[in-house]
Amino acid sequence: MLYSPLVKNISQQENISFNKLDNLPGTGKNDCLTKQDLINYLRYRKSEAFEVTTSPTSISTSPHLEQFDLTQII
Repeated sequence: MLYSPLVKNISQQENISFNKLDNLPGTGKNDCLTKQDLINYLRYRKSEAFEVTTSPTSISTSPHLEQFDLTQII
């Protein structure tokens, strides 16, 4: 698929492969990927990454950490 120079530039800056671009839905003429399509994908990708990195299940604990009774500190 052909991409505009702007879409190519943004995708290179954001480390998005052409293979990934080929799988993104486009809203332009003949379903071409537009700058706005790519920006929307980047916003979605960043919000997904934020949710994954901040979810309680992604926090790992070390077996070497001691357990503290925080009620004694107050």
